[in-house]
Order: sequence, then C-alpha cells, then structure tokens
Amino acid sequence: MSNRDLLRHALCIGLLLAMIPASLLAQCANIADPGFESLALGDFDGVVTPQFTADYWGDENAAIVDTIGACQGVVPHSGDKMLKIMPTGGTISETWQALPVGSTPVSTLTVSAWFNACEPITPRGVISVRTFNNAYGWGSPTSTNSASLYVDASASTWEKITVDCVAIPADTQWVLIDLGFDNVGLGSLAGYIDDVQLTCNCDAVANESTNWGSLKAIYN
Repeated sequence: MSNRDLLRHALCIGLLLAMIPASLLAQCANIADPGFESLALGDFDGVVTPQFTADYWGDENAAIVDTIGACQGVVPHSGDKMLKIMPTGGTISETWQALPVGSTPVSTLTVSAWFNACEPITPRGVISVRTFNNAYGWGSPTSTNSASLYVDASASTWEKITVDCVAIPADTQWVLIDLGFDNVGLGSLAGYIDDVQLTCNCDAVANESTNWGSLKAIYN
C-alpha cells in the first residue's frame, strides 16, 4: 500500500470517528433478559414501588415457557423460551421492567417486541414506554408513548410491535417498558411475547448511516 493510500485510509477513519455522536460511544441502558431465556419473573409492584428496581421483569399473571407450556403451534420467536401472558381482572395483563438511564445522554428511544397468541384469538398487543426524572417518580411520568397491534389468528406467525424513535425529556433517569395484551381479547387463552429490543438515540444512528454513505462516496 502506497503512502497516499495510507493517508486516505487515515483520513477516512478520522472523519468517521468525528461523525459518530458522543452519545453513541456511551453504553445505553440494557434490558435484562430481553428474550426471556435466563431470569425468573419477579414481583409486579416491586418494579415501581417504593422506588424503581431494575434487572428483572415483573408480571401480573405470566410465566416463562418453552413449547411444552405453550398453545399448540406456538414456538419461541428465537431461542428456547418466551413470555406467556394470561388474563387478569383488569383491562390489560402486563409485564414490565424499569431501566436506569444513568449518565448516558439519551434523546430518543425505540422499543420493539414480537407478539403471538393461541389460535384462534386475535388479541391486541401493547407496548408502553414511560420516562421518569427520579427513582420515586411512579405515578408521574415525564413522557408516555405506546404502540399496539392486533395479532393474527395463526399461532405459527409473530407480529412485531414498535414504539418508534420517540423523543424523551433531557432529564430522564428511568425508563419503564410495559408489555401486555388486552384481557378481552385473550379471553381464557394466552398471548406470547419474545425478543424485546431497545435502541437509544435512534435518530443519531440514522444520521450516522447517512454520513457513512456520504463518506464512502467521498472515499470512492
């Protein structure tokens, strides 16, 4: 490789690093057991009271199962296990997790998960994302965003629900990810959730991809 080629490589690497926002270089909050493979479910109320507690899923009426504990035809979206949500006495049967944001600067969030249900029901699956500016803020979220979808009647297919790149307040310290199904749609059967994913600073990730495309054009 010639000196000129080396210089061009060094220049491109430097430009690329300069284009990556500092927020992307810091680690985002991590979901504990996003595929429901390794942790036991915990106390539902304990996630939010008396203060937020991280690192586990709290459930109202749920279980972590494999195909043996599922309706016929339902298999995990990936891995060996999935979350099975059964009806409760309220409007929605929920499972949630609190995530500390810490010192990482986060301006936007995307949260997604895969939903399925027993045949022949088509219940509405819901994801809600709430933010808080302190560990004792339950009941006073600083922002709330949600997305929902009616799953189809086939147990062999999964539907993805996404709360897509929503802006969150600059003072956010905690994020509460809430997954669930409408009880009226579940009836006496069950819904399933798997592979929860969190992306922080999704707007910056999109900008980085655009910048990288421009950089490749300059390099070529």
